[in-house]
Amino acid sequence: MCGEKMNKSNDRGNMVIAGVDILPGYSPSSSNKQPHYAVVFLRNGEVIDSYEDVSFARMIRLLWEYKPDILAIDNVFELKETVSGLSKLLTLFPPNTRIVQVTGWGPEAVNIKTVARNLGIDVHGKLSPLKTAYLAAMIAWKGGGATLRLLEEKTKIIVTKGRSVSHGGMSYNRFMRSIRASILATTKEIKRILDKNKLDYDVTFKKSMGGLERSVFVVYAPREKLYGLIKPIKNKSVRVIIKPIYREKIVLETPHKKPGKSRGIIIGLDPGIYTGVAVIDLDGTPLLAFSSKNLDRADILGMVSGLGRVVMVATDVSKPPANVKKLASTLNVQLFTPDRDLSTEEKQEIVRDIRAKYPWIEIDDTHERDALAAAYKAYLTIRDKMIQAEAKASEMAFPINIDRVKIMVAMGASIAEAIEHEIETAVAMVKEEVEAPRKKPRRTQSFGEKELMDKIDNLSRKIKVLEAEKRRLLDQLEQYKRRVEELELELRTLRLSRSDNDEFARRIYILEQENRDLSQRLKKALEELHRTKKEKKNLIEIAKKIVRGNYVNVLSTEIFSPSLISLVRNSDYPPLIHVRNPGTLLAEHILLLKQERIGLLLEKPISINGVPVLDLNNYDHAFLEDELFVESRVIGDLENAWEEIVRREEEDKFMKMVKLIEDYKKERMKRLGLKKEPSLWEFDKY
Repeated sequence: MCGEKMNKSNDRGNMVIAGVDILPGYSPSSSNKQPHYAVVFLRNGEVIDSYEDVSFARMIRLLWEYKPDILAIDNVFELKETVSGLSKLLTLFPPNTRIVQVTGWGPEAVNIKTVARNLGIDVHGKLSPLKTAYLAAMIAWKGGGATLRLLEEKTKIIVTKGRSVSHGGMSYNRFMRSIRASILATTKEIKRILDKNKLDYDVTFKKSMGGLERSVFVVYAPREKLYGLIKPIKNKSVRVIIKPIYREKIVLETPHKKPGKSRGIIIGLDPGIYTGVAVIDLDGTPLLAFSSKNLDRADILGMVSGLGRVVMVATDVSKPPANVKKLASTLNVQLFTPDRDLSTEEKQEIVRDIRAKYPWIEIDDTHERDALAAAYKAYLTIRDKMIQAEAKASEMAFPINIDRVKIMVAMGASIAEAIEHEIETAVAMVKEEVEAPRKKPRRTQSFGEKELMDKIDNLSRKIKVLEAEKRRLLDQLEQYKRRVEELELELRTLRLSRSDNDEFARRIYILEQENRDLSQRLKKALEELHRTKKEKKNLIEIAKKIVRGNYVNVLSTEIFSPSLISLVRNSDYPPLIHVRNPGTLLAEHILLLKQERIGLLLEKPISINGVPVLDLNNYDHAFLEDELFVESRVIGDLENAWEEIVRREEEDKFMKMVKLIEDYKKERMKRLGLKKEPSLWEFDKY
C-alpha cells in the first residue's frame, strides 16, 4: 500500500473517508474478544453513515462495502498494537484504502482536538468515540494527518564462491584467482541484465587479487520481476543466491508537513559490505554516526528521515561510488566530492576536531569515521554561507524562519533570494490571517510592548525546540530499550529452535552482537548520567562552602615561575602557591618567596629553609578544572608558620651574637696571656 500524497487541490467531491475510534474497555491485542469501534463515513465532508458500535470483523466488511479512499484514526495502534500486526492488517483492507493517523507522528504528534481547531473545526466538550471518529474523518478530508505506508519489497542477489577451498597445494593461488575472476564476470553480467531491464539496485562488493571475493545486489523490486532474468547458480567456481526481502515494517508519511519544521542536514556515506552513515546539521553539529552490514538506500533513508531535510550527500573520495550517486539522485540534492581522496590522516584530524567540540559523539569504526569526515568536509564548503545567511536573517526586523533560509541557500539559492522567498511566504500567511474572520480584536501595542512580546515569542520558540529535542531523545531511548527486549526475546526463540540451519546461526550471532552493542550503549548512557549527577552534587557542595567562606581559592601550577609571585600580589589569591612539581623550585625562587612572604602548598611536603611548606593532604580541597579550592583554615596555619620562622630566625641571630662575644673574650685572653677569665675590676686593668 503506497502513501500517495493528500492535496487539497485534488477533487474531493466523490472521495469517501472513514473515521474510526476504538471503544473504551477494548484492546486490539485481546485474544478473548474482538475489539469494537465507532465508525463514521463522509463524502464531500458530509456524513453518509455512522455506527456507534461495530466489531472488528464488521468494520472490515463495511470498509469493503464503502471502499473508502482513506481510513482516518487518531492512533494507528488502536487497530493493531504491533508493527508486524499493522503490516498484516493492510492486506485485509480494500487495495485503494489508505490509513491516515490524523494526530501526526513522532515528536510532532498532538492531541486530536488541537489538530481539529488548527484546521478550523469546532470542538466542544468531552469527545465520545463516535465524535472522535467524525473529527478524524473531517481532519483527513481537510488534508491533515500522516499516511501509513508499507515499505517496498526488495530482492537480494549474493554472488560468492561456489565451494570452500582449503589452503595448500601448488595450484591454490591460481585456482583462487580463477574463482575471483568468475565472481567478477558473473557480477558484471548481473549488472548488465539489471541495467538493460531498467531495474533500480544498489551493489556492494569486496575486491581481491584477480577479481572479487563477493558481491551483493539489493534490487528494489519483488522476486517475481527477476524471474526469467537472473537464475540461482551453483557450480565449482560461483554461487548465485537470490533471496526475497519481506519487510514487516511501516512508515508514516506526513503529506502536509509545514515548511521550516525540519532542519537542513548533510549525509556522509562510506558504502561497502559494511556501510558507514553520518549526519550533521547546517550548524556543523553531528547528529548521527552509524555503520552496519548490507545497508541499502531504503535503510539509510528510513534512518535519517526523522532528523531533517537532506540538502547534500557527501563522500570522501573524488570519484563517487554508484550507490552514493543514486542516493543523491533519489533525494534530488547536490553530491559533494573532494578534489582528491581524503587521506587517513586528514579524516582522523577532522574527526578529532569534531570530538573535541562534541565529545558525546561516538565513532566505533573506520566506516563511521570516513562518513563523518565526508559530511563535515561538505559542511565546511558552505559554512561561511550558512553563517552569512543566519546573520542576514537575524538582522531583519521581519519575522523570518532562519532554518528555511539556510536550507534554500545550501541547495543553491542566493541569500537574497532565500530571504525574499521567506518574506513572500510570511506576507501570504499574514494576508490569509487578515482575510480570515478574527476571533478577538487585537490591542495596539507600543514599541516597548512589541519588543517585549518579540523576546517572549523567541524564548517560547526556543523552549518548543528544546522540548521537541527532549522528546526525540526520550523516544530514541525507549526505542533502544524496546529493541533490546525484542532482540532478547528473538534470541531466546532462536536458541530454542533445534534447526541446524546456517542462516539461523548467523542470525543468532548478529542478534547477539546487536544486543551487546545496544546494552553497552545503554550502560554508558546510565554511567554518564550517574557521573554527571555526582559531579553536580559535588559542585553544589563546593559552591556552598565558597559562599560561606569555608573555602579559599589558591593559585595552582604545575611548574613554578617567578611571574606567579606578581600574579598572587596583584589578585585576590592568598599568599600561598600550590606547586604540583616542586622539583622546578630553584634557590633564587625560594629567596623571592621569602622576600615576598609567600608560602608553598605541596602534596608531598619537603623541607625548605625560610619559607613555610604546608601539606595539601591535611586540608579538605577540591579541583574545579584548573582552579584549586582549599578549606580556609589553611590561611591561619600559614600565618602561624611564618611567625614560627620569624621566631626561629630571631633566636638564631641572638645565638650568633652571644657566640661572637664569647669568641672575642677568648681571643682577648689569649693575647693577654691569661689562663682564666679575670673579674670585672681586674679586667679594667687590661
